[in-house]
Amino acid sequence: MKHVQVGIISDKSFDYKQLIKVLTKNNTMHTIYNALEGPLEISFTEFSDELKHSYNLLLYIIGGSKDIVKDVDNSTLSKLNSCAQKAIVVVNNHHEQSELSSLETQLQPVFVTNVFLQTNEGIDSLLYLISEFTFGKPNIIYDPQNILRKFNKYLEIITPKRVVEFHPATNTKVCTKASASFRVPANDNYEWKEFDNSNGYEFGETRYDWFAFSGDIEIPSSYDPTKHNLHAKFNINRNYLCRPWDDDFPAGPEGRIWLNGEALGAIDEFHNSQIIKQGGHVEVRIFTGRCTASHNLTQFGLEITDKNTDALYYRLKFMTALIKQLKDTNTDRAKLIHLVDAAVRELDVRDLNGPIGLLPVRRHDPHDMAFYSSVPKALEILRSIHNIRGRAEPDGPCISIIGYSHLDTCWEWPYSILHFKSANTASSMLHLIENPPDEFDNPVMWKFLATASQHYKWMSEDDPTLYSRVLSAIHDGRWVADGVTWLEHETNLMNGESMIRQFLYGKSYFEDIIGQKQTTLILPDCFGFSASLPQVMKNFGIDSFLTSKISWCEYNDFPYHTFNWRGNDGSEVLGHFVTTPSSWSYQTSTYTGTATIPELLGTYDCYKQKDICRHSAIHMAGNGDGGGGITEEMIWNFNLMNELPRLEGVPAVKFPTMSEIFDEIRRKKDSLPTWDDELYLEYHRGTLTSQEEVKRQNRKLESHLKNAEFILTVLKAVYNFTGEVDYQKSPKNLWEEVLLYQFHDALPGTSVNEANMQILTRGTQTLQKVKEIENFLAEKLSEQEDSNLLISTVCPFYGWKSCDKVQRDEFKTTFYERNKDESHTTYEFSFDDVDTTVKSKFEFDFQTKTVKNDKMTVVFNEKGGIKSLKVGTRQFIEENDDCPFHFYEDRSINWPAWDIQLYHKEMELESPVFTSISAINDDQLEVTWEIPEIGEAKAEKSVIKQIISINDTTIDMKTTVNWSQHDKLLKYVLPTKIRSRTAKFGLQFGYLERETHSNTKRDMARFESCGRWADLSDSHGGITMTSDVKAGFDIHGITMMMSLLKAPMQTDKWADFGIRRFIIRLDFHNQEFSPKSQILADQLNYPPTFCDIGKSQPVEKEFLKIEENKLILTCLKVSEDGKGFIARFVEPSGGFTTANVEFPLLEGDWKFDLVNMEEKNEIPLEYNKEKKSITLEAEMFQVLTVKFSKI
Repeated sequence: MKHVQVGIISDKSFDYKQLIKVLTKNNTMHTIYNALEGPLEISFTEFSDELKHSYNLLLYIIGGSKDIVKDVDNSTLSKLNSCAQKAIVVVNNHHEQSELSSLETQLQPVFVTNVFLQTNEGIDSLLYLISEFTFGKPNIIYDPQNILRKFNKYLEIITPKRVVEFHPATNTKVCTKASASFRVPANDNYEWKEFDNSNGYEFGETRYDWFAFSGDIEIPSSYDPTKHNLHAKFNINRNYLCRPWDDDFPAGPEGRIWLNGEALGAIDEFHNSQIIKQGGHVEVRIFTGRCTASHNLTQFGLEITDKNTDALYYRLKFMTALIKQLKDTNTDRAKLIHLVDAAVRELDVRDLNGPIGLLPVRRHDPHDMAFYSSVPKALEILRSIHNIRGRAEPDGPCISIIGYSHLDTCWEWPYSILHFKSANTASSMLHLIENPPDEFDNPVMWKFLATASQHYKWMSEDDPTLYSRVLSAIHDGRWVADGVTWLEHETNLMNGESMIRQFLYGKSYFEDIIGQKQTTLILPDCFGFSASLPQVMKNFGIDSFLTSKISWCEYNDFPYHTFNWRGNDGSEVLGHFVTTPSSWSYQTSTYTGTATIPELLGTYDCYKQKDICRHSAIHMAGNGDGGGGITEEMIWNFNLMNELPRLEGVPAVKFPTMSEIFDEIRRKKDSLPTWDDELYLEYHRGTLTSQEEVKRQNRKLESHLKNAEFILTVLKAVYNFTGEVDYQKSPKNLWEEVLLYQFHDALPGTSVNEANMQILTRGTQTLQKVKEIENFLAEKLSEQEDSNLLISTVCPFYGWKSCDKVQRDEFKTTFYERNKDESHTTYEFSFDDVDTTVKSKFEFDFQTKTVKNDKMTVVFNEKGGIKSLKVGTRQFIEENDDCPFHFYEDRSINWPAWDIQLYHKEMELESPVFTSISAINDDQLEVTWEIPEIGEAKAEKSVIKQIISINDTTIDMKTTVNWSQHDKLLKYVLPTKIRSRTAKFGLQFGYLERETHSNTKRDMARFESCGRWADLSDSHGGITMTSDVKAGFDIHGITMMMSLLKAPMQTDKWADFGIRRFIIRLDFHNQEFSPKSQILADQLNYPPTFCDIGKSQPVEKEFLKIEENKLILTCLKVSEDGKGFIARFVEPSGGFTTANVEFPLLEGDWKFDLVNMEEKNEIPLEYNKEKKSITLEAEMFQVLTVKFSKI
């Protein structure tokens, strides 16, 4: 870097120090470039004879009166000439050019006026003149239009020269029948076959195969550690024999590489080599992929790269990208262009040929000595960027970078493959953390974030050595274990207790097992966020939430990136969105950033709250979805960004933890906007409906776990039961399995067929274990009462009573497994629960298709729909002759398994054809329809059959569909006479009101919404619609619709094909909305337990009574510490209440405390021993967790 010493000569009447102050503060003061000489630093001192020889230039400043010019004598001029051959004279405005003639004659200086200096452009020009007069003019760029193409051409030419030598591994062997394992292949008793590695290796046709390779790499004598880097290279040329996407997504080839028995890292789509320091024995284990392929191993051995050329490549690529990203009007862009141009002019590429082959006979410099000799000079110029002093902006723009690799627990692969993806990714990240590039004196200490307790637990079991290394990295501050929950779960379809357990068991594992305090809920890729989530977060002491998915909005740009998020109960947490622009749309953000210049600069440019939080825009760097994580190039870019001066339009970077990122946001909380609603995703609405069987299984598991925990609590609290439930079957441990099935691509139904089969297979086994526990405990309770018992865990009866027999809800469904040869295997799932559908005798008139009971009259039309329904004298149904099922083409633009497009309403098909209605007994009707066939109709006919029962004002419709459609959508439609601008939709805790109109684009966008139930009411009555397995509602105007079946070919080609079965429940109420809606949904979803021990001793007992259903019990369980019990309640109506809660069966002295969901922070409650009751106060939708224990 050139340093210019500028001497100052001034008369006393001119405040030259003020001028220098302005010059020094100017943005371009320290960033004037000369293309040949590099960056320029300028300092100013007063002129003195003693220092005259150190001056490169003199500023002669004339001020005051006009006479000062006349006083310039020959002595002064002589001093100027002897100290510097060049001069710039700054004059006051009132001096005329003629008065300065003597100076001009003697020195031929440039005159600059004060007026000229009063603009920023003038200051810049003066500085440029100083540079030009000192060193001469910079190189001329003759073709600015193609300057970036020129830089990229140099990149193309030099890239092949990074590698100076490649030495194939020797003594190479392959095992074509390897197995899935986390061990070094040498530890397995494999049959190995030698192969000639000089020509690589052809895998042949593979599908779902495991290969193992071994060989030796020896470091040659030509290796110079001061000049070279070493990599163990294993490069596979991927060749798929089918479309490698959706149900044929390969998830391979992927594996791991070891050197001398120590894991180096992954071999995957993003890593084909690993940094090494020594040679030795190399082993590789590779999964070829899920689909048919014929891969080729093209390189297996030692790669030696030139350090300087590597550094030149990364720097030149980075700077070229930076220049391209900056606007033409950016004042710093030209300076960067001159710097890079100066560097590439130093490169001697006369004998380089780039991608075009050059015969040896035409080579002048076969060892490229001229090129390699020129690299250090070019590299020195590029490195000088960090010597430039940028703008003085102590609170300038800044982004936070954190390494991350999104690992879908299942998606286009089953759980079994994720085990390996997680371990392979961790191995690569640790290796990169331990081997930073040695180009930088102080390389950045980037951190890697990994969420999901489940993944850590698997790793601890699969690969204890790797897990130990991860724990060490956590201890060293380079690995961040944060995210709170068991895994990155969905938030809409699970029930409230599942949401709590995700936090309870996830946070416990992170903090108690790993030892990392949890700070932030991290759910980058979920399909919308329930308004119940903030309350749960606050209960666990978590006030920070991070996602990126809500930027994926179809119609509306979400207004904020950092905000206070208020849930339906009023709880507030901090919401923060990742703002790295996605490669497919600048308007959407990605959690799989790759640390490119467009992404890094775009992260700050896109950030909407930069006026409030200057340093909080976040870039999550790392390949993801299927893992992979950080690469060497990303780490180079981290460091290159870090060494940049403060340039216009370029944010600084920092590498904090999640907690540190939210520290600034927390300080600015009061200045942030507030979003008081759910975080609705304007995409992926079809996930409320896809894969019915997966969703049914989740609800069954939630239901039976609730029952088992309830009964166990009763046995221990009332009857002092001390029997041990088998460890593998205990409800607490089985919860982890249930939480696993709630991953955000599992429960929503967006995984491949293989993954869905694994979910259902494992889930069936889990459900069987839970039911065994439930039945075992129910039998113990029945023995205590010496009677057959029907045990209810839902409002309004929390207890048990004698019962001779119950009606069973027995049915079967099917699932089609896709085989490797494209055939299929049909699996049948059988269900047998207590039937909770309501039934009472009614009168049926076949001629008029009219059903009557003592409360309600229902008339069916000629297409099987409800034409009229009266409760008392009130008509609830808009008279119609429509079929109750609407049938649509379902042709989503991008993601059929995920989406329902609004335009499906424009693509309605012929409705199912009504075929019959009949009374099968005095309390049930059977109604059938057929979906019209097309063409030659070789596919199986789709038939809909409903068994309809009526009780009081409730209708239950057990619906069975032989579903053989594809790319279709089936909905149930109910035209009502209810007029309301909003409808209520059940959440995990309480409900949310959504508009029934489309006044705004945001209203229109919520054309399909989630609900555990839905209610459309006016001030005097309304209709509640719910189901045992369906959750997608479309309630607009006076029409209520429920989505029943989709048939996407992506990602599971057999999605929902076969026998489907669900219940639609309608309740017509002649009073204003009440908690009855939630109670009806709970009764449908949580059937009671029945135990038949062959005795009918009369008994009816309630463990718990709640005053007027002011609260609803959501959970009764043994406390986590085993020293008491937990009763959890929710206020269901949306307002403050005081409720008396009795525990009639408790005997003796008991202690009651209000605790948080984590079962901590005890607040004593007053227990009325005589009445065996406590009094609870609850705010709107508040969840109250009560711990009680015997004293």
